[in-house]
Amino acid sequence: MAKRCDAEMRHGRCRLDPGHTGAHSTVAFSCDGCGKRRRGRPTFVGRDGEYERGIQLCYLCANGKT
Repeated sequence: MAKRCDAEMRHGRCRLDPGHTGAHSTVAFSCDGCGKRRRGRPTFVGRDGEYERGIQLCYLCANGKT
């Protein structure tokens, strides 16, 4: 595992915000609820109807824990 965000990993460089804590990730998304870049894929993606189409939420925002 890479020790710095600018170190090359198997699938590219870390895509999280510089200075983050925890594990690095080359797969990340920007949560529309809290505005943070999170590892992995969004828990909730708005399709149509109640929420704006294309909105992406992390687990914490999708479950009202933030």
